[in-house]
Amino acid sequence: MQIEKIEIAVDKIIYNTQLIQNELGADFFDALVEHNIRYKQFIELSNSEDSISELEKNFEAIKELELTSEALRKAFQFVIIKGYQTTRIQANHALTPDSIGFIFTFLINQLMEKEALNILDFGSGTANLSQTIEFGLPSSKFGTLTGIENDPLLVELAASIADLTASQLKLKHMDAVQYQDKAMDVVISDLPVGYYPLDGISEQYQVSAKEGHTYAHHLLIENALRNLKAGGFAIFLAPLTLFDSEQSDLLVNWLKKSCYLQMVINLPSEAFRAEQVQKAIYLFEKPSDSNQQNELFIYQLMSLKSPEAIKDFMKMLKSWQAKRA
Repeated sequence: MQIEKIEIAVDKIIYNTQLIQNELGADFFDALVEHNIRYKQFIELSNSEDSISELEKNFEAIKELELTSEALRKAFQFVIIKGYQTTRIQANHALTPDSIGFIFTFLINQLMEKEALNILDFGSGTANLSQTIEFGLPSSKFGTLTGIENDPLLVELAASIADLTASQLKLKHMDAVQYQDKAMDVVISDLPVGYYPLDGISEQYQVSAKEGHTYAHHLLIENALRNLKAGGFAIFLAPLTLFDSEQSDLLVNWLKKSCYLQMVINLPSEAFRAEQVQKAIYLFEKPSDSNQQNELFIYQLMSLKSPEAIKDFMKMLKSWQAKRA
């Protein structure tokens, strides 16, 4: 079974990464990047008969598992979670869980009729959200996938995993607030929350605060809508208090003029370690000649672990979609 193979792969990858950590004196995630580079070279160039070192023997064991791209992605997800236990990370760099990615994937597949979608991920991090969507969408719906990330280590890590999983993800190391490519059908983001330090850049946005720094997540929402085609969707994991902060009036006033808020999915408190960091999923639609503001779909998802709760959500979403058609 794939789950048993995934468990074996996770143990081998963690052990290998720790070997490389000790060899290089590096932290866990730098060593994981190096592990992925060496493993890629191994499967491309080496002959198993020449596998003599402990590292190479483990590489061979992983290779022989013959994991699918999705199974290997899941294995790396567990490895990254393990790494969080030993290496302190910023809260904004935390991996987006599969359960959230599955909801994003369902929304895109259910609401977007167009095929060969161009998808953009702002603040892609380890790219788990991007790849969950990539491997979850029907092949006919998938066109291009671009991740924008400002942290060089996360770019290297995501790129090394994408290379091993045969992902089509294209990564760009840059500030997502300054990114421009107005050919996107869908923009997604597990929005990084906090203040944006470059006031000269934020002043170019309508959500810019009159005094002090502007919220980065507000700027990213505006830039996401800028990069969408007419009729495109922006789907965000954002604070539950998105419309209830000292800068929310600026955001709300701009949103009213620029897009349709079609959906708010409140997530269960069990998914977050504290009440103040609870988030919801927000879906915005860019106006076009063929769409309009629909009755707002507001839903309280009771559990991310209960199949019945997920089925009820899907049923209610499809009912709302039927009225929207």
